[in-house]
Amino acid sequence: ASRVNMPIGVVESIPFQVSTNFFIITPGNDNDLWILSSWLLSVFGQIQFEWHGINQEGMRKIEKPQLLQVRVPNNLTYTQAEIDHLKSLMKLASPLDANSLAPRDIDAFWHAKLCQTLSLEPIDEYFELMQRLCEERRDGSA
Repeated sequence: ASRVNMPIGVVESIPFQVSTNFFIITPGNDNDLWILSSWLLSVFGQIQFEWHGINQEGMRKIEKPQLLQVRVPNNLTYTQAEIDHLKSLMKLASPLDANSLAPRDIDAFWHAKLCQTLSLEPIDEYFELMQRLCEERRDGSA
């Protein structure tokens, strides 16, 4: 078995019900909601899920201990226009597909944002890393 899609969802209405297979994260405010969810949906968040996740018969399994290892940039500042842009990107973005990994607008946003303070490899390098991690998990070598 292999999980192909890597979704992250945002629930904007309360109350709601989820199964036990979900983690509920409640950010401090709406801006944090869009920053966190878009980061986790991006290739940068997904690489961390793939790296820290448990390989369970070729599928990536995330439990609370693995989730707590995921790092989110906390030293960046955002304009309201960037937050609004992240919100629209989240609503339009499809989850990564392990069978056809390719940069999306949300990945480009985060790459550009990180490049303001860090020297990063081209975005394609991160997708190559993600592809290798997914292949290792499916092949059982992870």
